[in-house]
Amino acid sequence: MASSKAFKVGLLISGSLIMIILVGTLVVGISSYEGHCISFEPPERPCTLLEFLFPYLLLWIVFSIVEKPILTFLVLDFILAPTIIGYLLGRKESQGELFN
Repeated sequence: MASSKAFKVGLLISGSLIMIILVGTLVVGISSYEGHCISFEPPERPCTLLEFLFPYLLLWIVFSIVEKPILTFLVLDFILAPTIIGYLLGRKESQGELFN
């Protein structure tokens, strides 16, 4: 596949963006951990950090899709753009249209 180099660079950039967003979300989740789990019932039970982070991430994903769908789609476009651009550039380069 002639477009593999540009496509791989696009995938690397997209993967890096995903990791930055995930690490940022985890840092915020870890900083808000107070020793108990997220609960809608008054007696909150103590839990470990991993038991706290899993529902925290799920609630964050659901909230961002339900409450801010436009922002969620903009972030997804921002993440997918490097891969698509890399694919298109690699395809043009393989056809010889990029530098002619």
